[in-house]
Amino acid sequence: SSLGVIYGTARNWKGETDTLRVDYFYPSAEVDNFKKRPLVLLVFPGGFSAGTRQLMHKQCMLLASKGFVAASIDYRIGWYRGTDCNGNVDLLKDAVYRAIQDTRAALRYTVANAATYGIDTAWIFVGGSSAGAAAALHATFCTQDEINQRLEKQEKKLGGIDSSTNTLKNKYTIKGVVNMW
Repeated sequence: SSLGVIYGTARNWKGETDTLRVDYFYPSAEVDNFKKRPLVLLVFPGGFSAGTRQLMHKQCMLLASKGFVAASIDYRIGWYRGTDCNGNVDLLKDAVYRAIQDTRAALRYTVANAATYGIDTAWIFVGGSSAGAAAALHATFCTQDEINQRLEKQEKKLGGIDSSTNTLKNKYTIKGVVNMW
């Protein structure tokens, strides 16, 4: 495994700089001897306000045991959740948007460094649990214009979905999405 690899930095909801990391898990050489393997990138749960990339380690280890390179990423969390359904919806929209930005930045980083991590960029899968599932779906299927229709203030406030967290411009195609809860 390669743990704690930095894929970018960005401002969180409090204006502080977060360093964002990814953990990569690999199959045993006894499973196969491929030089490049499919990637499954996983995004953790937590309502966009809690959680860590370590929450997806068990799933990553299982996927690695089946022949995938599996990755678990950090993303910027945080918004005022309130109590009894009185949270700040605008801050929730910001949190969702930041998660999309960070997921896409992690994908760009991983594709840029595919040779280092033994990844076949023709076989990229993204998934997550709960909030991570929402981030994975948005990062996979939504264009900037589509996101702007629902999250109309976020691009002006936080930058584009592909212009935050790192400056890489690598393109990728996602083959499928795996979502839980």
